[in-house]
Amino acid sequence: MCRDRLLLAAVALTAVAGLLASCSSSGDGGPVADPTFAAELSKDALAQLAESIRAHPGRFVAQRHVEPSTVPVIEGDELRPRPVVLRTFVVAEGNDGYQTMPGALGLVGGPGETDISIARGARSKDTWVISDGAVSEFTLLRQTVEPVELTRGGGDLPSRVADNFFWLGRYAERSEAIARLGRIICSRLAEPRDPQSLAGDLAPLVASLRALTMVASGTDLSALPPRAEVAESNRIMREALFDEALSGSLIASGRAIDRVARAIRDRLSMDTWTVVSALANELADGGRGGADERPVVLGARLDRVVMILAGLSGLTSESMTREAPWRFLDMGRRLERALNTAVMIERTLPGATTTDEQPLLEALLDAADSAMTYRRRYRATLQVAPVVDLLVADERNPRSVVFQLAALADHVASLPRDAATARRSAEERIAFEALSEIRLVDVETVCALAGEGRPALGSLLADLVHKLQTLSDALFVAYLTPVTISRALASPEIGRPAEIDFSGT
Repeated sequence: MCRDRLLLAAVALTAVAGLLASCSSSGDGGPVADPTFAAELSKDALAQLAESIRAHPGRFVAQRHVEPSTVPVIEGDELRPRPVVLRTFVVAEGNDGYQTMPGALGLVGGPGETDISIARGARSKDTWVISDGAVSEFTLLRQTVEPVELTRGGGDLPSRVADNFFWLGRYAERSEAIARLGRIICSRLAEPRDPQSLAGDLAPLVASLRALTMVASGTDLSALPPRAEVAESNRIMREALFDEALSGSLIASGRAIDRVARAIRDRLSMDTWTVVSALANELADGGRGGADERPVVLGARLDRVVMILAGLSGLTSESMTREAPWRFLDMGRRLERALNTAVMIERTLPGATTTDEQPLLEALLDAADSAMTYRRRYRATLQVAPVVDLLVADERNPRSVVFQLAALADHVASLPRDAATARRSAEERIAFEALSEIRLVDVETVCALAGEGRPALGSLLADLVHKLQTLSDALFVAYLTPVTISRALASPEIGRPAEIDFSGT
């Protein structure tokens, strides 16, 4: 009977425009698909859906789509109507049925959005019901008059929460690296310089930005004439900043920060959440107008983005207790910073010649926020080996690669694991190997010219990038993926080896 009804529903999809069908788990471990809205399907797609229901009826449910109400939402300086749904809650009252709780969770979607859910980026807000009189303060929480026992613990950390903190650190650092490099390119484009000399600066910097943001462009910048190269660099730069379809663009990374922050909102302070909201608003404004802004205006916008991200970094560094959440967030930040710095240097210096390396060295120092330190040590003399030493091998520079690797090695060594195991874990071996390799490197030797480039430097950095990516994968497998059951990482005294609790959710 149920099967016949589902088939009839599938046949009637063309007549009932609001009906939606969604694929759910069949109990055999199959995937959960996104909802399918019949009104948006072609005739061929409707026929294919009907055939899928006929073949696997137990995997489908059907429901009539209800057009949501709208609420006014402030966007910029304007009020705009946006769809809203209310998620209500009920509680069981023994054998007397259920009672609906007052209030609800309001979910606000984007313009014309059909499927409104937090998983798809809907904004959420508690919906309160105004009372005519005083509200009872009755609570089911156990009242205690005895002193609370002092503790340094913060509870277990589920692997999914650790994963969100890890990626919050990575997305924040990635966004900052993109914004810093983007504003350097904007400053170059805003300078009234000869296109021939400008092109020599831009090509490696844009290649570095393209590597950071995974911008897929089939254009070979070096094959373009100077004026075309400058124009193409401008296009690629704006694409890397504001193209929402690119998973590594600045605006996509900013939205990823907002998404993972919402998933762990109960673990973030109000100040931290305020900074996250300010970043989302700034990038939203940039998405609406940044693609057409003049380089000098766009550079000023990226200045604000960098300042907001610096505020986020300061809050997480100075306000979070040194427990498991902070450790995973800082691991993500350190790994991403080392990766970005290595990629920027690898895409600029190994192939640079002595004629165009001066502006590249200056740009790299600015992107790594290390220009002041370099000038204090070496005055105005710009050379490759001192720059690489400062940005890669100087353990006193908090922006250097080796500083990040040392912090990563310390974090990895402090993660909880089985104390009875004598062997080092895969993530420990990778972290210590990368750190030892950079500590033992002879900077002047790898920076020496060989022909028209520095192949030793390129090989060193390419190998380091590979190790960092492998380390990220090893951490994911060991701590951040809920395989059959999630691994709960105990936060009290995480600095020492602890028992791993496999009973957490």
